[in-house]
Amino acid sequence: MIDPAFPPGNRGASFLPLILAAAVLGIVGVSIWMGRSRPPLLPPPVPPAPVPADPLYGRAEYVNCQACHGQGGIGLAGIAPALLGSGIVRGSPDDLVRLVLKGVPARKPFPMAMPGFARLDDDEVAAVLTYIRRSWGNSAEPVTSSFVARIRLETPFLEPR
Repeated sequence: MIDPAFPPGNRGASFLPLILAAAVLGIVGVSIWMGRSRPPLLPPPVPPAPVPADPLYGRAEYVNCQACHGQGGIGLAGIAPALLGSGIVRGSPDDLVRLVLKGVPARKPFPMAMPGFARLDDDEVAAVLTYIRRSWGNSAEPVTSSFVARIRLETPFLEPR
């Protein structure tokens, strides 16, 4: 038997606009819900603290310095100053990093210039400076490779490594 409210060619057609409207509203509702700000599931990662250079690695790198500054950092009279108890070594690491990277011109009482060691990478510079700053009774803070990289970028005439 055929229901007069729904003629044979038109069955369910009156529900089609309702179904389409519900689908559109559902899609819009889900996209709004997905886009809302939610608290993160995990706390944001904490950046790692800079790792001080390995003093043993620095000791091995010190061979670049030892010919002039001596095995125990005592310096060589008329050639290179002592690193043992040096105010420059114990002072600002900024100045020390620049000094190592750029070198030092000859001046009294040391007639020989110290070459710059910008060819060393940031890890090597940090290691040797940490070794020097923590050896022979020196007790200055260690130097990190990220610190050396920052000074290298800030210093004119030095290329980033």
